[in-house]
Amino acid sequence: MVADTRPIALVGSTAVGKSALAIAYARATATEIVSVDSRCVYRYMDIGTAKPSPAERSEIRHHLVDLTDPDEEFSVARFLGAVREVVESARQRGRGLIFVGGTGYWMRALLGGETSAAVPPDPGLRVDLASLAPAELVDRLAALDPDAAARVDPFNARRLVRAIEVVRATGRPYAESRRRHPGIVDARMVGLTLPLPDLDRRIRARYDQMIEDGWIDEVRWLLGRGYAPELPSMSGIGYAEIVAHARGEIDIAEALERAGARCRRFARAQRRWFRSDDPSITWYDSREVDWRDLACSS
Repeated sequence: MVADTRPIALVGSTAVGKSALAIAYARATATEIVSVDSRCVYRYMDIGTAKPSPAERSEIRHHLVDLTDPDEEFSVARFLGAVREVVESARQRGRGLIFVGGTGYWMRALLGGETSAAVPPDPGLRVDLASLAPAELVDRLAALDPDAAARVDPFNARRLVRAIEVVRATGRPYAESRRRHPGIVDARMVGLTLPLPDLDRRIRARYDQMIEDGWIDEVRWLLGRGYAPELPSMSGIGYAEIVAHARGEIDIAEALERAGARCRRFARAQRRWFRSDDPSITWYDSREVDWRDLACSS
């Protein structure tokens, strides 16, 4: 058998164990890790995004982490441009890559899929929409494109704003404006799965550990630096709830309950990006997988 030397794209729901497996694989094979996570690009937001630790990043090279400040925009188009640079650098240095992260839209764009990257951002519109709650954004989108309003995650303000932006710019339904693009990486896809009750327990344990690690202090520091709660970076899962706690609006138990509920919904939504019946993905139970399985999968 000829070994498959293509990069690996490791997919699966949040908290399923992707990062730990990627680190074990990279450590054993001298491979570099490329983050495919729309939250890990932000500096200063370390605990709530579950970034690799400083020790892990000093041992193993991680790409596309800490690229921009929390009040700056980082689009899928910018992500793809950064990936191209990483791929070319790794090729010149003869290093292997493993792509890992839970942002399904970015991963699909990377591997080949539909994106709206050709439609440029509208800064004025984004300012106008920044103060609206997700439910209000859903109503705005429904007035323009009811089908898109039914399909876009109703809790993801960034995706809702982007859909409104694209529909207004093109005058066409959002689905028609999303063009299929060839992938920029030919990767072999490996997926991790876990029964939902086990996944839910991991999500709860992850949030408990984040609090112990100082997540509340991290959020207070961000607010003190002037990063507004309405920013896309600060309104992500978990951060919005810890912000509410830090401002005295809810207690920590309520914050964790809300964050956990949002994260569980998100974990289920992630399964729609990469389905268990997709023949292009080799799936493993994360309780049983070993880094050697990634080396052998093809």
